[in-house]
Amino acid sequence: MRVESSMMFRNYSFFPLCFFVFFSFIACNKEVKDKTSSSELVLYDSAIVFYYPDGKFEDSLKNALGLEEFHHLRDSLTQFNFIWRKWADSLRLKQIVTDARLIEFKIGNGIAYTIKLTKLCQPWGIILFYKNLYPEFITHPPTFPPAVHTSETQTLKQQSKKSAISRTGIQNDDHLSSSKKPADSLPFLKRLSAHIIQVFTPPKEFTYEGPSASAAFHGKVLPQKVVSAFVDNDVFLGTDLWYTHGANITWINPAWQSNPLTFLLHPVIGKSYDYYGLLIRQNFYTPVYNTYEEIQYNDRPFASYFYLGQFKVSNFPSFRMKFSTEFDIGMLGPSSLGQEVQTFVHNSNKKPIGWKHQIHDDIVLQYQAEIEKSLFFVPGHDITLESSLQAGTLYDKLSAGFAYRFARFDRRYTNDLPQRNKSVIWKDFFAGAQIEFFTKVEATTVFYDATLQGGMFNHSSPYTLREKDVERYLMMTSSGITTMFKGISLGANVYLLSPEFAQQKRWHKWGRIILSIAY
Repeated sequence: MRVESSMMFRNYSFFPLCFFVFFSFIACNKEVKDKTSSSELVLYDSAIVFYYPDGKFEDSLKNALGLEEFHHLRDSLTQFNFIWRKWADSLRLKQIVTDARLIEFKIGNGIAYTIKLTKLCQPWGIILFYKNLYPEFITHPPTFPPAVHTSETQTLKQQSKKSAISRTGIQNDDHLSSSKKPADSLPFLKRLSAHIIQVFTPPKEFTYEGPSASAAFHGKVLPQKVVSAFVDNDVFLGTDLWYTHGANITWINPAWQSNPLTFLLHPVIGKSYDYYGLLIRQNFYTPVYNTYEEIQYNDRPFASYFYLGQFKVSNFPSFRMKFSTEFDIGMLGPSSLGQEVQTFVHNSNKKPIGWKHQIHDDIVLQYQAEIEKSLFFVPGHDITLESSLQAGTLYDKLSAGFAYRFARFDRRYTNDLPQRNKSVIWKDFFAGAQIEFFTKVEATTVFYDATLQGGMFNHSSPYTLREKDVERYLMMTSSGITTMFKGISLGANVYLLSPEFAQQKRWHKWGRIILSIAY
């Protein structure tokens, strides 16, 4: 202002311009004083902080993401700013907009809490700070009706038109009235085209692409891309019968939320960390003596199945709960290639030759849902209640049980996927590796099992168990340990299952080896 004033005294022709600048400064004084662009910000009093990247960081984001993705990301994270500011007004909190990279909160009694925004996964966000309390990140909109246009600011009584516009972060344009301006930074035509596209495109949850991302708002998809595989085999524990082999490959990728089959999975139901995946699974079963050529009555029939599936997992940190759903489609019978796989892995002296009596082809259409809720928690330890439902042409089962779970770092109900981190070195394994252990017991009610009773539609199989011989109530115990470091997870589990049919006189056991890699 001193520069413009000196110019005014030098040249009176600039007086009208300086007069305008002076009163513009007065009108916008509140907005200016609440902004800070220094690298550090220190807060002593209660406030709500809107933090943004500085110009240099913003330019690097534009180059890395591209302009379209950059604006999509920014507007997805800031679309509720007006609601939050309205909420802050109702609480009479000071509002601060900053691009500082470090914020220090003076809590009181000599305690200071420092947040390095450069370490956070999202470059835009909101922090609520009450004096004498620790700051918290706001991750979902407050309970106000959604606001899209600044016309809604007209409901705020005794507010000037200029202050209402400033709260929505919109700059004045001569050709656009304040009552029609969009609440985000996108041009009107781009917003219009986005709304048109939305009509013909299924809604997707927002994904933040970062090295170690947390959900910015409720129901957001985690960014990690993970390939996981496990192998079940009873030979790990010294047997070769009944459930003798299973293999599963899973591919987790945020892109799978666009799969047309996603509508069959559970919708967004609260503040959660979500991820989607595709899977391929093959299981096969044999009687005790798989080298006998004839039908082995009073024993399990030869059976195998193969299916493709899509699943969604949602972690709810506020409730310490996990919920997942899965839809599968495939084949039961010779088309699943169980005979070929088992014959390939066995040597010539022990080739299974009874597969000609296996359960015949039938379709697999299966839906599964699982829920896990922590009942008791102390740091590192959980007692959980777990339940699952399987319904379809392969299995109809209902299970429930309890588990004890230990975790070195508490991540199970937040972002529990492996996280690739190139900056971590292997010598830090013992200090930084995640270690998890569980032991579980569950009871299962069996309504239908196609691997014992044959396909639901094809009844021409040469041998199946009679319905009365199928055990309807099962018990299973399992335990396992997993370690995770540098985006690689390795685990081993053991399972013990009670007899599945009347003629089975002993419990069955098998092992599982799991490998997951983030890429």
